[in-house]
Amino acid sequence: DIPLVTCVKGHAVHKNVPVLTGRCHSCQTSYSADHERFQDLSTTGKPWKRVYLNSAKYIKIGQALWVDRLFCASAVTAMYNFHASASAYAEYWNNTFGTGEVFISRAHIWQTFVQESMRTIAEESQINVELNDALNIKEVTAEAFSLLGEDGIIRAADKHSCEECTQIYRPVAETPAHVPPISDTDSNDSNVMDVDKKFVKMAVLDGIVMGPTHCAYDECQNDLSNSRGGSLCDQHHLQLGSYCLVRDCSNRRAEGTCACDNHQREWNTYKKYTTQNARSGIRRMLQHPGENYEWQPKAKGPNPQRHDDPNTDPPLPSNLFSPSRFYCVETICAPCGVVIAWTKFDRSESPTN
Repeated sequence: DIPLVTCVKGHAVHKNVPVLTGRCHSCQTSYSADHERFQDLSTTGKPWKRVYLNSAKYIKIGQALWVDRLFCASAVTAMYNFHASASAYAEYWNNTFGTGEVFISRAHIWQTFVQESMRTIAEESQINVELNDALNIKEVTAEAFSLLGEDGIIRAADKHSCEECTQIYRPVAETPAHVPPISDTDSNDSNVMDVDKKFVKMAVLDGIVMGPTHCAYDECQNDLSNSRGGSLCDQHHLQLGSYCLVRDCSNRRAEGTCACDNHQREWNTYKKYTTQNARSGIRRMLQHPGENYEWQPKAKGPNPQRHDDPNTDPPLPSNLFSPSRFYCVETICAPCGVVIAWTKFDRSESPTN
């Protein structure tokens, strides 16, 4: 049986494209256009493994949907250069190149972004990513990051050097003295000492205050089980999925809510102030912090606390309805803008920040 799929080549859609798969009768290894599947006989249980090929010309992103690497590169470029979300790029592609028969969803674009990014980084590291077979895209992302992420160190920029980042070393005590220029005859003197120049590279440590989300449970920084409305990771979602999310409450939650019958008032208040209209109003206030009206309270002065004063941690939230957020992303960058390494911090050094 040869499956017939839809293939997007560039931005042209081709229907009923046959996909051929080879198989070895002795070891049962299968060879597809974008991966190889084999049984690992060297480990206990003999699990099936999948090798994601960097040399693949086409990538499977749906049950019957394949795309070429140009489509993949376009999606990655849009998300990096234009900060487009997967939903935004999917809508753009459907409105520009889509047909009534083919619909690209947000999940397709996210699958494209993960697989293309994984192959690009793996090719830079000169390896093919090998993971367990039959993983969903969330598990593939986590496993690929643990294999290729290197704790935030970007190996492609590790040895970066350019005229803006690398300068000749000059001691601080060295003062330029008035020295007459060396003539051509002097420069050819065999007694002139040949001193090797030393170079130094500059790096800038900077923090970007932004709010990627993580699990709302105390001291848990795992990724959310559902990033589109959820507040818990996979582990705590299984643990608290049917219980009230108000702190220190062990009652069962009411159907369709995240709180029990006793805490429905708190849940309704949360839903009221997390609607799109309420968030838009909050954004307007944050964008115009200097606009004070007569009926508004006077703005507080600067924080008098010094950096070495003793302080306490901020109080814990009264519920787990909304996910927690990282305080900032700390980066090590070269002066020209190349990012060398990065990591996320859950909280600031000072709780009053």
